[in-house]
Amino acid sequence: MTTPSNEVNMAPTNDGLRLVLSFVQSMSLLQFSFSKILMPILIIAIINNSLLVLVVIREKAFHKSTYYLLCNQALANAICLTCVFIFSSTLTVSAAPSNSIPNNITQSQSASSISNYSNCTLSSIIYHGSYTVSVLSLAFIALDRYRVVTQSNAKNYDIKAILVTNVLIWLVGWVNGYFFSNFIDHNVLSLTVCDLKFDSPQLAQAYFTINFILTYLLPTIVIVTSYILIIRYLKREHSQIKSIAKIKRKRRNRVIKMSMVITFFFLIPASPWAIFSLIISFLQINFSDIVNYNNTTVIILAPLFQLFYLLTCIVTPALIASYNKAIKSAFVLIYFFYLPKKWRETIINFKIPSCIIFHPFNRGHP
Repeated sequence: MTTPSNEVNMAPTNDGLRLVLSFVQSMSLLQFSFSKILMPILIIAIINNSLLVLVVIREKAFHKSTYYLLCNQALANAICLTCVFIFSSTLTVSAAPSNSIPNNITQSQSASSISNYSNCTLSSIIYHGSYTVSVLSLAFIALDRYRVVTQSNAKNYDIKAILVTNVLIWLVGWVNGYFFSNFIDHNVLSLTVCDLKFDSPQLAQAYFTINFILTYLLPTIVIVTSYILIIRYLKREHSQIKSIAKIKRKRRNRVIKMSMVITFFFLIPASPWAIFSLIISFLQINFSDIVNYNNTTVIILAPLFQLFYLLTCIVTPALIASYNKAIKSAFVLIYFFYLPKKWRETIINFKIPSCIIFHPFNRGHP
């Protein structure tokens, strides 16, 4: 009885090789076409995230811990999107399927393979490091919102505390991205596909378990617990609502709404990839194994799960702008400068309805 690892190492037949190459090369062509369509969207998303960073730094009203952490996430998003943009722009039509089948797959281990390995390693460091920075920033935002809401006399952190927190977040993010890159390899069947490698199964399982706890499980527990406690506190506070200034109350609730929308919009799409990466590390399955097993569903789902995080990077600035007029006006001035002033003001004042799950913040408030 053969084991899965033995089956993977067995030389495939000509028909099997033809099927594998055809499928992988078709995926490469699809990735090439999709990347070219996505590039204009990536450019706009990079501008939006960079603009968000500039607005937070420039406006003194945003010089607070929550907005600095949002600035952290926006900067990580901009770096991640720039990496994806550069990697996508380097793809060429050589990824298109060819009718010829090589006699030996490993004969093209040359400069192109080395270059592809470097691209996969660098992109994995940036991609996973940015993801770690984003999720840790959101966890600290939840803790900061809980501190501000439950402690009425709480003051903003000084610049040193914010700087130390941000440095630690970025340090953890890049270190985690570096360790993740040690499990990344290039796929010899396609120059545009990055793969996973498990040279040491025990080490891979240990790392991916720690990674899952650090970048998903622990932040999710902190975030969900913090916002549940915030909602409970606001409900208890409802009977003493007169003791809080009306303007301060509305501003505080708006920031809480914004934080919750951004956070859960990030956590929910990120959950499939976080769970999927942990499972495949224990099963010791990489892309080549999945292709050999001809598991089309998993092949399609794996890049789709990674795409979800990319979508959060693109949409997050728009979500923040919908809750903050100053940031929204900056976006409107950039993209609608050619419109009359009254039209621009109408766009700025247009309010996007809040999601129904956030009604506890509005109940009883004017």
